[in-house]
Amino acid sequence: MLRKYILKEQSRPEAERFARPNLADAIRVHDELRAQLTLRQAGQNQREKAVAAGYEIAAKMYNYLQSAATHLLTFNFDFVVTVELQNWGFNVTTRRSTSSEEKAEEPLVDAPAETTTPEPAPETITPEATPTNGTSTNGSTNGSLDLFLTRP
Repeated sequence: MLRKYILKEQSRPEAERFARPNLADAIRVHDELRAQLTLRQAGQNQREKAVAAGYEIAAKMYNYLQSAATHLLTFNFDFVVTVELQNWGFNVTTRRSTSSEEKAEEPLVDAPAETTTPEPAPETITPEATPTNGTSTNGSTNGSLDLFLTRP
């Protein structure tokens, strides 16, 4: 809008131009505004490139960490999750396996949780055990302790 005002005022004879705002001031403000908008756009483009590069680096690091964990499990631990993985910086927690018979005996409706019980820390939250029909999915023996990794 300011650009249109300046063009219109410049097309009129100097005697017919508005006294206020001064055309020279309007042109100065317009030029400064354009310069600031150009700088802002350049900064935004730079930030967007940096964020995209950060996402790319994070994705590569995630893949490398997964590869390292797979390598450790394959060559150092023979595909068995053990407590010794804690020496490599992984959090390993244990839980008892539940058989399908014990699951059937559980009540269908859970009692409401007490409001005074604090929530466990995120590192200790474990997924629900899924029935495996007597098979072992992590190298442990039937009915023994299940070991699984959690985020460090």
